[in-house]
Amino acid sequence: MARAWPGLLAPAQECAGAEPIERMQLRIPAEHKLSMGSVQIDAQTFQKIRVYRSGIGRFGAIEAAPWWRYPRARWGGVPRTFLSWLNNPEPGENDWHRKVNPSHLWFVGKLTSSNYRLAAEVWFAEPVMQPIEALREVLDSVERMIPFVPQLGVADLRLALRLLRGESTREISAQMELTASMVYSRVWRLCRIFGAKNRAELMQSLWQVYQRNSHLFTEVSL
Repeated sequence: MARAWPGLLAPAQECAGAEPIERMQLRIPAEHKLSMGSVQIDAQTFQKIRVYRSGIGRFGAIEAAPWWRYPRARWGGVPRTFLSWLNNPEPGENDWHRKVNPSHLWFVGKLTSSNYRLAAEVWFAEPVMQPIEALREVLDSVERMIPFVPQLGVADLRLALRLLRGESTREISAQMELTASMVYSRVWRLCRIFGAKNRAELMQSLWQVYQRNSHLFTEVSL
């Protein structure tokens, strides 16, 4: 994701008054390790796929954040028509889809334990007899092997790094000069961004991002 974790992380010498950058390797707990790999795509079936994490945003509306796409390319904005469709869900917790035309499909997966859904825009190279089954296999691979990396600012990255270091709320409060309630509020904000229901799920998401993109954290000044 070219735009995820954008160029907000300037080198230390360019940040006036920044503390020295701590370049350290964090040990990933075994229970948080991600099954590394790449998603296998049948080019004869799929022409283009855009996968989003869909969930409830700050103001109660459904939001969609970029997760993974094939082929790799720069992300544009989420199409308004697709976002409008996401905000008018089918009844129940099962997945649903809409055929925009014979080669273009909109899809939303089942509600996960983390309270988000995988949503996708799909363009097929040619008509497929069972497009949903083929797509489900792709989405399952994305969820297992590709960490969701939302756009975060420097303050959120610093908080995420301190969480990965195992610092307590009291330690984070003292180091970042925040009240305990402000720390809880920022942690909850990270939970919402990552689609995590609690701090434990947030930690799993952060460890998965660190496993795939550790350099992003080593470039942050605490």
